[in-house]
Amino acid sequence: PGREPRTIYGAESSLPDVPFSLPLTLVSPGHTIVGYQFHYFRYCTWTGRIIFGEDLYVMPEFRGRGKVGSSILIYVLLRRFMSANWNHPATALYEKLGAVDVTARDNWVIWHIEGQAVQEMAQQATQ
Repeated sequence: PGREPRTIYGAESSLPDVPFSLPLTLVSPGHTIVGYQFHYFRYCTWTGRIIFGEDLYVMPEFRGRGKVGSSILIYVLLRRFMSANWNHPATALYEKLGAVDVTARDNWVIWHIEGQAVQEMAQQATQ
């Protein structure tokens, strides 16, 4: 009596045909998809198998309630994930949950070879 009912969100897997990945959708009690998170398994030399998360999205009207985004993150028990440095709401959520920015701490930089450089490497590999 006098307490608001507790809302419980459920996470469920989708796209089972994508190997080694776990796309999730977060479903509200009314069976409405309110967010998603895509993550996949990787291997880390120092710690072994890890889950690498990308693309956490929560519908704007469900943000800031303290349940939706954290429910997805807790469900998958993320060890490492990326976020754009301009995404301040995501950064605030991750920091609130105790995430550590290892970019500065561990001095790691993410590199990506793309475009013409990939084509040149492919040509050299086949010669």
